[in-house]
Order: sequence, then C-alpha cells, then structure tokens
Amino acid sequence: MSASEVAICNQALGWVGGNLIISLGDDSGEAKLCNANYASLRDAVLEEREWTFAVARIEPAPLATLPLYGFDKQFQIPPDVIRVLQVSRADSDVVSGGAISRSGTGLGRETEIEWLREGSTIVANNATRIYARVITRITDTTKFSPAFDQALAARIAMDLAIPIASSAKLQKDMASMYGEKIALAAASDGLQGRSTRWRSNSLTVVR
Repeated sequence: MSASEVAICNQALGWVGGNLIISLGDDSGEAKLCNANYASLRDAVLEEREWTFAVARIEPAPLATLPLYGFDKQFQIPPDVIRVLQVSRADSDVVSGGAISRSGTGLGRETEIEWLREGSTIVANNATRIYARVITRITDTTKFSPAFDQALAARIAMDLAIPIASSAKLQKDMASMYGEKIALAAASDGLQGRSTRWRSNSLTVVR
C-alpha cells in the first residue's frame, strides 16, 4: 500500500528531526516547506528513471507552424509529460485484417528518425505522425511503489536538512541516503515487465 503525500513528507521530516504534520496546509514551518517543495521534488524523482507506473505511449499532435530550420516538422508535447524517452515514426502503420497494426513501432523495432525535444515540442525529420514513449507526471500516490515512496522521502529530506536542521552534514547524509534509496527503487521497478528466458538443463551429446 502506497503512502499519502503527508506520510511521505512525514518520513522526510522524521529523518531531519522536524515536527510531523497533519496536512500540507498546516500553518507550521514544516508544512509550509513541504507544501512549497513537494510537487517539484516529486517531478524531479519521476524524471530520474523510467518508472513503470509513469511510462506512457502517446501520439503527439502535429503543429501547423514549422521549425525555422534544421527539421521539417514539429509536434506538441502534452503538459503532463516530464521526459521524452523515445520517438518513432507512426506513418508506417499498416492495415492487417482490417485493423491498423502498430507492432512495427514497438520497443526495439522503431522506424528510426531524427528528433529533438525543444521546449514543449518535438522537432523531427521525415515524419508526418509520430509516436513517443514518455515519462508522465503522476500525482496520485496510490500509483507509486513503496520503494519509490522511500526514494521521494529521501529526496525531500535532502532539501529540508538545511532549513529545518541547519546542517550541511545532514544534507550530505540525506543525499547519500537518496542515492541508495533511488537505486534500490529503480532495481525493484526494473524487474517488472521482463519476459522469463528459460535455459535447457539437458546435456548435448557430441558424436
């Protein structure tokens, strides 16, 4: 069961010796610091890894305005996209049995194109439509894994160490803890979505 925003912040506050809060809207200094920093730090941790709960596949809308130079098309990135991971050409879809098949643009089989992210757009060459694999902004904490909760709490603690405990050493310790927590969370998250590969235990007889 994933923790709430308040529970995540209280975990961070406990590590830096702050007073626990009941709500992010509390009038305490701790609540005000958490309220001011929680969203941006959550997004920063989401951006760091390809979290399975935050990955999505989208088809960005093409824009009528063309890039000034260098590329021949640009596409709008939705506002909830934090990071663009991969882009492939979508106009190679083929009709199979009366339905559009997109299997040829799957991970590892993309039609390669030149692309860059520039601001809130993707610029690309040789594509009238594109697909993109992205990291999206997830605000619902029930979608977080318990390990991600711990990593996020450590990231918040790193930023709270100075204003709450006035300790550069504690901030360094929290930075070290964050590195450990996010590595563990990423390792656990990375075990998902993998196909099991079986190896034969039989012996091959060579004649």
